[in-house]
Amino acid sequence: MKSQPFLVRHLDGKAEGRFPVWMMRQAGRYLDSYRAIRKQHSFWEMVTKPDIAAEVSLLPLSVLPVDAVIFFSDILTLPFGLGLPIEMKESVGPVLEKPLTTREQFSVFESFDAIKHTGYVGEALTRIKKTLSPETALLGFAGAPWTVASYLVEGRSNRNFPQIKGWQSHRILASHLPSTNSCFVYRNISLSINIF
Repeated sequence: MKSQPFLVRHLDGKAEGRFPVWMMRQAGRYLDSYRAIRKQHSFWEMVTKPDIAAEVSLLPLSVLPVDAVIFFSDILTLPFGLGLPIEMKESVGPVLEKPLTTREQFSVFESFDAIKHTGYVGEALTRIKKTLSPETALLGFAGAPWTVASYLVEGRSNRNFPQIKGWQSHRILASHLPSTNSCFVYRNISLSINIF
């Protein structure tokens, strides 16, 4: 059996010595190399082009002795992959100009296929894993169903969530989004994510 990365062994109580180190938002504005790539590509290009997503994910390893790499992605990658026109606006964040207002609009999540709709994620993860040392863990993430639904119903970040509160009792939030999210997460774990 292959040895697990140091961070995974530590979480299992099997690592000795020091504590593992990683930084949230590792590939971010503080890196000149990230800013140079960002000038050339839109945010969604960086997420959906496997070579760029892999490169950006791996940037911190060139400057920081970290025990884990965080996959460069976004919590709204799944709905974006399904074709929802989510824009990343500077100083605002994700914006869906025409928020989802009906149960029928949420039915798009029933057709989710991880390979068909977000195959670029798998390609990027495969590239990253080939580059990482066996001691370096790969961390992934996905938007929780409530958080994703909040963006899709509100259209953007909103402190009070007035629209989504009216959807709380809808089964759509308790069925389509969690099951779709589970498929997305399972696919990513099967490809090489060590920790979600």
